[in-house]
Amino acid sequence: MNGFANGFGGGMGFGYMPLIPIAVIALLFYLFRNRNTQEPTAQEILDKRYANGGISEEEYEEKSAHIRGQTA
Repeated sequence: MNGFANGFGGGMGFGYMPLIPIAVIALLFYLFRNRNTQEPTAQEILDKRYANGGISEEEYEEKSAHIRGQTA
């Protein structure tokens, strides 16, 4: 005998085996949870710029029409 419970490390190592798949699933969930977020559309960005006062009403209407495909 070598003092390590017949080479199995006292049996403690196998108690942690179920935690490995749980840790892998948690890691994958963490890495891919934000993949479904969408980028804002051009109109949403334009709306936000107008709401924040970054562009005038005239510029907003012109760019909004351009986005919709109604070139002025």
